[in-house]
Amino acid sequence: MKKTLFFTTIILCFIVLNSFSANTFIRWGSTGNPLTGLTVTWKNTGTTDQIKWGLTNSYEKGTFTPAKRTAYSGNFFDYTFPTMTPSTTIHYQIYDSSTSTWSSELTYQTSTTDPANNNFSFLVLGDSRDNMTVWQTVANLAKSKNTDFGLFSGDVVGNSGTGTLWDSWFSSGTNLLSKKLIYHCEGNHDSDVNGNEATFLTQFILPNNKQYYTFNYGNAVFIVLNSEAPTNTTQLSWLKTTLAANTNKMWKVVMFHKPFYTIGTHAADMTSYKSTWWKAFDDYGVDVIFNGHDHMYERSKPINLNVSTSSPVSSYGSGSTQGRCQIVCGGSGAPLYTGTITNMIEKYSSTYHFCKINITGNTLTDSTYDSTGKLIDTFVLSKSPTGISQPLQTFNQIDVIPNPNNGQFQLKYISEQTGKINLLVSDLNGKIVKRLVADKSGSEFNYNLSLKNLPKGLYSAEVCLNYQTDHALFIVK
Repeated sequence: MKKTLFFTTIILCFIVLNSFSANTFIRWGSTGNPLTGLTVTWKNTGTTDQIKWGLTNSYEKGTFTPAKRTAYSGNFFDYTFPTMTPSTTIHYQIYDSSTSTWSSELTYQTSTTDPANNNFSFLVLGDSRDNMTVWQTVANLAKSKNTDFGLFSGDVVGNSGTGTLWDSWFSSGTNLLSKKLIYHCEGNHDSDVNGNEATFLTQFILPNNKQYYTFNYGNAVFIVLNSEAPTNTTQLSWLKTTLAANTNKMWKVVMFHKPFYTIGTHAADMTSYKSTWWKAFDDYGVDVIFNGHDHMYERSKPINLNVSTSSPVSSYGSGSTQGRCQIVCGGSGAPLYTGTITNMIEKYSSTYHFCKINITGNTLTDSTYDSTGKLIDTFVLSKSPTGISQPLQTFNQIDVIPNPNNGQFQLKYISEQTGKINLLVSDLNGKIVKRLVADKSGSEFNYNLSLKNLPKGLYSAEVCLNYQTDHALFIVK
């Protein structure tokens, strides 16, 4: 009897000790970039929580009292770490003042790649809102991609003033949210339902005023805007000033909730601001724009309204005649939308999804996955390493069929050019696994490859023709 009581006591103590980290909705934010201003936030009913941390599980950095803020039920606690270095594992424990217990050991890994090398990756997700089962699936898959940080394009929950919805969202996405820093922009459901913008803004630690802000990482500048206030002249002036101050950046990435170009139900929401917001994007050569709002995946064709207001231009890029690449990433749980492809949209899929973006020096690669892990779109933007004023490549269509595959696949390449093709297949470390030369006599080129015994992983197929280079990614499973 005593032995049974003893083990029961041990089990109960273990449950108490470990229940804290499961029910406090830990999330990571930053007042700056992913290494400077890194902040952990949790929610609890206690009033005097603490945190101890270190680079080992001895928590040698000490015990600290976090900042406390009022939450929708209980309190938020925020602790901001000193500037961290890449590939650092933070070991920490949180003291639950409501139960007078310390959590079990928790860990967080800082961005694993050094931004000084201009080599890093990030997630893009958006519009989780209603379906927590889908949100959990998408969040878990996104977590498995092991990026340095993430962007969330708005509409976290259906009504931001309802605390139980937030609790459900944090609980369902805990594998991602407790391990990955996510930057957020404000969506219409985050702000306009019963005027609950303040509740949304208090959930996360973000730079500046949280409604619009910027941070630099490596050779990229990230600009987050509030499309719930597109007429705000202060925000527009700030946007232009920020773009002007970052003309030396290789990559300019912008995120806000409502897209300008979409085949969904919100096609006209931002039309009135083409002469203000989009004009600034064209004038300063923004590379990629991420949005949500319409619950689907869309990638625009290259759009530059300084050149044409009715049709796409010939290539993506930051040059004066090149166009913006706008991506609608709104498929993390909200009801899916459908649409019909227009002349401004290159790719479309009515499916739950997320994007993974890799930046390696002068190359940006997108891989978009659905909720089963299948690759549904990929493209590569490549700039001259001599500077951002150099033109980008024109993007021609390459299909790898099937994708994923076992090393045997058909390569289908469509372009108007003909001549001698150089085809390279390489892994993501740049190691060439296949090189061949073939003739392209028409607009469509088809070639069957059999690359047996390739290790599982992600590969790039590169086609070079008459000084034109195009890429496609494929998976060997």
